[in-house]
Amino acid sequence: MAQLDISESSISGAAECPIKFRCLSDAPGSVCPVEKRENGGALFIHTDRQRECPYLEGVTGGYVCRCPVRIELYERYHM
Repeated sequence: MAQLDISESSISGAAECPIKFRCLSDAPGSVCPVEKRENGGALFIHTDRQRECPYLEGVTGGYVCRCPVRIELYERYHM
């Protein structure tokens, strides 16, 4: 995987990351899969990490990810 360039503001905004930014590695399954994005806003994801991530919000039918690093990965790299 190529080096991912993520802004310092996103990194600092996700300072409470319980998995130590594993999504920036090339480890299999390191990025929660996005199911859809609502009008350029919230990322709806499929994950089993709900208990360990402070950036996940349970909603009817799934989870919304509010992690600035995950959002930037989706916006910049379509992943």
